[in-house]
Amino acid sequence: INAYRDIKSCYLSLAPSKKVSRSKKMLTLATEHAFSLGMLEVFATINAYDRAMYEVLEIDGYENLGEENGVTSFVKSFDLPKVLEGTNKKN
Repeated sequence: INAYRDIKSCYLSLAPSKKVSRSKKMLTLATEHAFSLGMLEVFATINAYDRAMYEVLEIDGYENLGEENGVTSFVKSFDLPKVLEGTNKKN
């Protein structure tokens, strides 16, 4: 995770995994950590062939920004009032 507190954005570089369950766990931990740092946007990049992480990112609400040179980019934005109120946690 590369976090930039001044612009409240962070960038995830996620390792490829063949198992959806392992990918889900990695993404959940990284996203929760980004929340705890007060990030409003989380960007993630994965190799285009990493189908397990691709599926998990889409299920988790990340928006696909497209593919370029074999790398697919995603973004997830968080609502500022929810972050400030502390209501951004999953139930």
